[in-house]
Amino acid sequence: MNNRTQQQYLLGYILLDGFTAYLALVVFTITSGNSGHLLFESGIVAFHPPSWLLMVGIGIFYPLLWIVLHSLSGTYRNIIRSSMVTLMGKTIFASFMGCILIFGVAIYSSSPLYYDLQTLSAFPLLFGLHFMLTAAGRISLGTHIMKKLNNREIGFRTLLIGNQLLAKNVFEEMNSQKISAGNLFVGYASLNESADSSLQGHLPHLGSYRNLADIVKTHEIEETIIAIEHDDHDHLPLLLSLLSDNGMVIKATPELQDILMGKVKLSSIFGTPLALVQPAYMPYWQQLIKRLADVLVSVTGIIVFAPFFLILSILIKTSSKGPVLFRQERIGRHGKPFIMHKFRTMYQDAEKNGPQLSKEHDTRITPLGRFLRKVRIDEIPQLYNVLIGNMSLVGPRPERQYYIDQIVEKAPQYKLILKIKPGLTGWGQVKQGYTENVDQMVSRLKYDLLYMGNMSLAIDLKIILHTLVIIFQGRGK
Repeated sequence: MNNRTQQQYLLGYILLDGFTAYLALVVFTITSGNSGHLLFESGIVAFHPPSWLLMVGIGIFYPLLWIVLHSLSGTYRNIIRSSMVTLMGKTIFASFMGCILIFGVAIYSSSPLYYDLQTLSAFPLLFGLHFMLTAAGRISLGTHIMKKLNNREIGFRTLLIGNQLLAKNVFEEMNSQKISAGNLFVGYASLNESADSSLQGHLPHLGSYRNLADIVKTHEIEETIIAIEHDDHDHLPLLLSLLSDNGMVIKATPELQDILMGKVKLSSIFGTPLALVQPAYMPYWQQLIKRLADVLVSVTGIIVFAPFFLILSILIKTSSKGPVLFRQERIGRHGKPFIMHKFRTMYQDAEKNGPQLSKEHDTRITPLGRFLRKVRIDEIPQLYNVLIGNMSLVGPRPERQYYIDQIVEKAPQYKLILKIKPGLTGWGQVKQGYTENVDQMVSRLKYDLLYMGNMSLAIDLKIILHTLVIIFQGRGK
């Protein structure tokens, strides 16, 4: 499905949401009597403009308000791929929060108590009307899109990775389904250059998996299905590493025992069982709260600790030669480099012989720096990176490219964690602390991958609480 088609359907959802929002308002005003009059002619429209101007203004800004609310709730992100159940859940959430906002403004701007009682009694009516009409519009358009997907009139350009019997079986099973899952197979990539392939005559051979980046770009691949034999499973980490930079949907054939044990997230209850091989990111509303918390905590921390910055600066400057702040390039989300800021805890020219990780009894660390590290005070300047969005409070530890290259050689799946922001603290840091060598970095990786697969505000809160315990106990290093 090309971008133009997807943009057309997205625009259709947006226009439909705007129309149903205005329709719900009209029906609400007609059926609610005086309550509707008081609700929408108080507050910002209390200056009583001409009725035609009022209707034009509401007709423009009221639907726009709802479109913004739906956008903030994450409704329009990958809406073509969203299941109807997920879409209805987002519709309920956005409708409820939007009605709370509207009635809150109306009640705040209405002083007499009976205004409040009447608007409150009308809340279920507006919520019910808005949800039902919005849901009806989305179900109608969603059904139209799904029918086209099922009939193979449109679909997602799909690459099959694998060239043996399992790949052939997956292709034949999916291609023979009367109701398509929305996959339009473009071709396959083999695990070797051998001409021997079970898919010959069924799909075009687009090349070796080592050329995945070029294949994906050239053929505009939107989805990849990994169907490799059990003996080839050692290729999986490298495959995920090569595909992780392309932001596409990745699916794989799960092991039978994993299905029985419930260890995989299936992409569909119909057709060929395929497991989604991608991080279970936070719901969009949780991502918004996470970002809001990052901003609030970083601003508060910078303000609260500002008086101590001068004292620490004097202590650091007088205790050893060198700058107060230590600056170093680290790799952030999507492999984008940024400059990390920390209070200097080592003697000047600590890495004159090349990059080195700190150790338990590292002579490069100053006496003051050892204390700062134990209570994590040296990390405070990184609140600036959190504020501007380079980092988050919770996430994997950002590393230098020098060490990332070494980690990827041993664990190619490390590239997966570059899909999320690095953090001041994280599951890997809490469980294992700072690392002294690349092997320990690889060992810590499993906790960061677990965090990616279980990201939630509750997990973030637990990690922050554990970090506070470590700080108070002075167990940092």
